Amino acid sequence: MTTAAIATDRRQDLPLSSRRMIRLKQVMEVVPLSRSTIYERMAEGTFPASFSLGGGVSAWYERDIIAWLESCPENKKGVSLGVAA
Repeated sequence: MTTAAIATDRRQDLPLSSRRMIRLKQVMEVVPLSRSTIYERMAEGTFPASFSLGGGVSAWYERDIIAWLESCPENKKGVSLGVAA
């Protein structure tokens, strides 16, 4: 089973309040990374993947973004997440 399939199975067990979806603009308000850096890190597998809602619309689960922020080693050290201040 792929990581994406495991993540999808895990999300279905969460209450609806934990499955809140957010769009790129909202992700960028929470994560101090540019759009291009977010997509680069997604390609590297170091940032949560977005998923398609159809019609060219993508979103992330808010819980995945928060979990990524909390697990980020740079964040724990109080250091920038790779963005020049």
